[in-house]
Amino acid sequence: LKQHFQGDHGKAYLFDTVTGFPLSSSREHTSAISKYIISYINCSRCKTTIGWKYGNVPIISEKYKEGKSLLGVELLVGCLMNVSAK
Repeated sequence: LKQHFQGDHGKAYLFDTVTGFPLSSSREHTSAISKYIISYINCSRCKTTIGWKYGNVPIISEKYKEGKSLLGVELLVGCLMNVSAK
């Protein structure tokens, strides 16, 4: 778990491993730093996109992200709240 990341919807955490969430097919994602190949991570119950998993990372200083998953705090909490309310 690594802190101090920014996702599309605010504060996010970078995880080495995330299980139990389906991934979308790979696609290109543009950030302020670079273009990455990612797969979106979705909640298996409510289908909300809660983050993404990095595939190819072209910048050498960013290579540590390859294969890791970035989960948005607000998105993950919102997803968990929706699931627990049902």
